[in-house]
Amino acid sequence: MPHAVSAEVLNTVERKNVFDLLETLPQSALLLDRDGVVVFCNTAAADLQEMPRAQVIGRHLDMITDDRRARHEHDAVWESLLDGNRWSGEVWVRRQQSEPIPLLVTRCPVTDDSGAVVGVLSLGVDRTAEVEAQRFRALVHNSNDIAIIMDASGEITYV
Repeated sequence: MPHAVSAEVLNTVERKNVFDLLETLPQSALLLDRDGVVVFCNTAAADLQEMPRAQVIGRHLDMITDDRRARHEHDAVWESLLDGNRWSGEVWVRRQQSEPIPLLVTRCPVTDDSGAVVGVLSLGVDRTAEVEAQRFRALVHNSNDIAIIMDASGEITYV
């Protein structure tokens, strides 16, 4: 029985366009060419950047991210991706209407039938809430005296 179910899933996936599958993800998904230009952007990625998908597509990765690593580190990661390696780390995404936000990103090479790297798939998860919680813990930890008021649901209403 498990094999029949697995075959059904695989047949469905084979019939679907990979872009349709990436679109269903709640996480940010970008497909980049070898030069770092966005060729596909799902709705979640466009929403994080606060701009229409059509404006994200065609932009270079440098235009949509605020890479806080040194340029040589960024270049080394990109070269490693083009050599066929995966990379995971924190990236800050520029937003059209507000401050940049942190994403935990995994990037992996996309290869053609011969194994040559033709692009990079970038999947990201918003870490804003986690980063804000870390900042708050640091504030509380480093404060001599602090008052916090929470409502009945545990939501902090005053610090």
